Amino acid sequence: MKRLDRAAALATAAGLALCALLAFVNKDALDSPEVEIVVNGEVVERLSLAGEPRDITVRAGGGFNVVRVGEGRAAVVSADCPDQTCVKNGEISRPGEGSVCLPHKLVVRVTGGRGGEVDAVSK
Repeated sequence: MKRLDRAAALATAAGLALCALLAFVNKDALDSPEVEIVVNGEVVERLSLAGEPRDITVRAGGGFNVVRVGEGRAAVVSADCPDQTCVKNGEISRPGEGSVCLPHKLVVRVTGGRGGEVDAVSK
């Protein structure tokens, strides 16, 4: 075996070992979706969607929102904003889904998990 062949084999083995390590380390993140509560672009809370429902009061933008997290879903259940769009949005549970309160600059989004389902395919 030539020197270059050994180097290529070693690089390939190292790459495979790194891929296996990353897959093992990220397995928990893939299996357990979380909800992020973001205010003014900054993550202020990161919680698991698992477990009993709990209410988190978030004060931002001169007002408040109450976010309920648990039993695999999250929702803004109360807010003092004028349009109540964030409350009307309802529950979110799949990675990529979110709820927004523009007056309070609040974003509630689901992250992690195995990813959402495909809605449609375009050619």
